[in-house]
Amino acid sequence: MGLLLTKADRHADPESFPWEGETIAFWDTDGGIENAFPEIERLAADCRFADCSHAHEPGCRVLRAVAEGEIVQERLDSYHKMNRELVTIAERQHKCPDRVEKERWKEIALKVQALKKREKGVY
Repeated sequence: MGLLLTKADRHADPESFPWEGETIAFWDTDGGIENAFPEIERLAADCRFADCSHAHEPGCRVLRAVAEGEIVQERLDSYHKMNRELVTIAERQHKCPDRVEKERWKEIALKVQALKKREKGVY
């Protein structure tokens, strides 16, 4: 898993991570969310539904923890944001054949355009 912290040599207490004014970024989707939000992942195991999104489902242990003050809402919001970012990363890493073909033709078109400009003497 790739985890990038903006300040070096910090050790995180799960309740205060990430730190205010600092950011974390993942460049690999394997294990990132579990390492960044271990308390939410631990509680998620007790949710009523295995595919619980922790947003509105009945029987969600994570939402109950927020309601009871066990986890702050901002922490859950950060969890949801990180999940969205990881989905985006995964989608970019696994491109469908149509997208690959489109990107290939775009690259070819840009090269042709550059050649035409060079022929006209425009750089």
